Amino acid sequence: MSDRPVLLIPAPLNPRLTSLVDNSFETIKLYEAGDPDGLLAQNAGRIRGIVSTVSRANAGVTASLIDALPLLEIIAHFGVGVDSIDLPAAARRNVIVTNTPSVLTDAVADVALLLLLAVTRNAVEADRFVRAGEWPTGRLPLARGLGGKLCG
Repeated sequence: MSDRPVLLIPAPLNPRLTSLVDNSFETIKLYEAGDPDGLLAQNAGRIRGIVSTVSRANAGVTASLIDALPLLEIIAHFGVGVDSIDLPAAARRNVIVTNTPSVLTDAVADVALLLLLAVTRNAVEADRFVRAGEWPTGRLPLARGLGGKLCG
């Protein structure tokens, strides 16, 4: 036991993020427990925060989980949406809920442009063509381009 605040991590986080959180807080990793219910019951009176993320293994932060943690002050969610968190239950308990609403905005725009170019220039088909060794035949149809087109 340490003097550092105790955080519950229900599902795996990015390894770099896990390291940062572990360095500043005492963490309880529910996803590593052989008996998650027992681990939660044993530590419920010490947990002050939850660090959550979108994960297939994560059922979210439910009302029952929030209610099981009497000292819970904050749910820090590393994701854009908060649909996996029971917001009414958090509000009833005056638990702060945070998220990262704009963290992926630029990345989504980048990928949209990537896909637009890949589709118009037949990038996937061209990649397969080259990898199959067919490029000497020159039989890959010409692709369209974005020149002169309005995008947005």
